[in-house]
Amino acid sequence: MPDRRIGPWSTSGVVGWCTGVATIGGAFAGLVAAQTKGSPWHQPLFDLLTAIAAIAFLLLIAAGVAALITWVSPAFRRPARLITDRWQATTDSIRAPTLAMEIALPGTTYMRQPGDRPPWVRFVVHIACDPVGDDADWPAIRAAFGAFLQEPAVARVLADLTHAGQDAAWARQATSASSIIDMVLGDGVASARLELPDGIRRHGRVEGYALLVVHVEPRDADGTPAPPASPSSWRRQFERALQLPGAFAALLSGEFGLTVSGEPPAQAGIRLEAPRDMTELVDITGLAALPGAQRLSQFMIYLAACPDGASAVSAADRMTRQMLEEALKADLGADIELQAHHAG
Repeated sequence: MPDRRIGPWSTSGVVGWCTGVATIGGAFAGLVAAQTKGSPWHQPLFDLLTAIAAIAFLLLIAAGVAALITWVSPAFRRPARLITDRWQATTDSIRAPTLAMEIALPGTTYMRQPGDRPPWVRFVVHIACDPVGDDADWPAIRAAFGAFLQEPAVARVLADLTHAGQDAAWARQATSASSIIDMVLGDGVASARLELPDGIRRHGRVEGYALLVVHVEPRDADGTPAPPASPSSWRRQFERALQLPGAFAALLSGEFGLTVSGEPPAQAGIRLEAPRDMTELVDITGLAALPGAQRLSQFMIYLAACPDGASAVSAADRMTRQMLEEALKADLGADIELQAHHAG
């Protein structure tokens, strides 16, 4: 039975204290009854000690019932519904969930100094799920993940970001554990990681979550960094990225047979980074810059699923505006057109 804590007290501490008080109070009441017959303070003292013992006994019963309810309630509690289509977004990293924005992936230039890296984009998803068992079929899991990376949810994200070439294929990379699967597309145009909870604590891992990372270094057909994309293209890209959590949850529950949950809620994150400033990724031609503004080289946004959150369309609009205003310091008009394209 779990030992709950309320402030400085624990269930076991309350039970032990009540047991002691009830036992000692009852014993003293019996002693008083036996040793002080005929004394004028016999009855009041007996009544006081008996009352103390009775109160402690009632508290003991209450603590036991509370502990019992706590113990059995998970068996009757319905798992929280997994939400992957309503989102709350923030650029505040203090309020944001812990996401794998900083991990180095194979086949990328992430390990270079920041100024030496080409522009890159990263999408991260966390879905709460049960750990894999000791008898997990890892070859089948790796094959299913490889197939998932070719499905529309991932392929559409990559299609507008980069040129991979017709012969480019996803290839598995060496990792430190079976529960971590790294894949690289072609000669490093994109990289992906699947990390499943296996009950082992590791540095940087968020317990109870399955992790998906898709990292892209946008390239043109000749292998050079792709030209910056329009704000409407990025709005469409953000909307497509918000289809990844639902597709990832389906992979976990369908192909892997794991139980997914909405507690803790699904989390997602998007990061864009350029060597000098964000205009290497975002084309802001025609948008006025605020006077005295210095553009940033990075934009990160964090999302948490919630029932009253925004739809993918609304969240994508908001993220695009935040990117333009906060990272690119653009002076936006209220009627700026961001939905010239929709995620297909």
